[in-house]
Amino acid sequence: MGRLSRTLVLLAISAGASCSPPTGNTGTSGGGSTTWVGIALGTDGIESGSLTLKTLTANPRIGSPGSGIALASGTIAASGTYLRTSPTADTIALDGGYDQSGNQINVSGGGYTFTGTFDGGSRLSGTFTNTVGGGYFLTEEEGATVRVFCGTYIGDDNGTWSFVVTNLEAHGIAQSTSGSAPTALNGTVDLTGHIIFYMPGGVIPFAAGDITGTVVTGDWAIPGTADSGTWRGDTSCD
Repeated sequence: MGRLSRTLVLLAISAGASCSPPTGNTGTSGGGSTTWVGIALGTDGIESGSLTLKTLTANPRIGSPGSGIALASGTIAASGTYLRTSPTADTIALDGGYDQSGNQINVSGGGYTFTGTFDGGSRLSGTFTNTVGGGYFLTEEEGATVRVFCGTYIGDDNGTWSFVVTNLEAHGIAQSTSGSAPTALNGTVDLTGHIIFYMPGGVIPFAAGDITGTVVTGDWAIPGTADSGTWRGDTSCD
């Protein structure tokens, strides 16, 4: 098991509160569309890329807990694009459906199947399978402030380290090359681009870095242990 994920003991891809719902989506499933953008990481700690998902409804919150909107039924059209950047570059078109009663998406293409659940706020996350294994994905509802960073980490453990920045928050996934459970990345971003990721509970930091243009770099260290290293990423997968 990778040292990073072993120490944090996290499998919560949706851990931490999602960002506040945007105010623009007030339509019904009868028109409009909703788009989510984010990251996908393989369980091998090598595969990574960006993911775009789209449903043909302007209000995916129908039937979501606390939405205050009547439950909708039926499956509507959904699509997506997986821009894989590692280990080899490829663009994979995805098609399928979005179950409004369960707020779940299922799209597939090119040997991949992505299955996830919308949390009623802004996040759509879940897992994917492919011909050699699978992995995890995390997306946030598309907006002017959303940026996607894909990268890696090295040190006493190594693997992929990718996240989405939106509304001065950062949420993502780190996956060790050991194939152990993924680590949820949840943190804050200030107006200068300084990022802090926190241990479970959101109080004790374990990683920090800075965004400079299209590149982000930083360090990680697990409190109470000697495990540490560095991480970096960029927007090339965006």
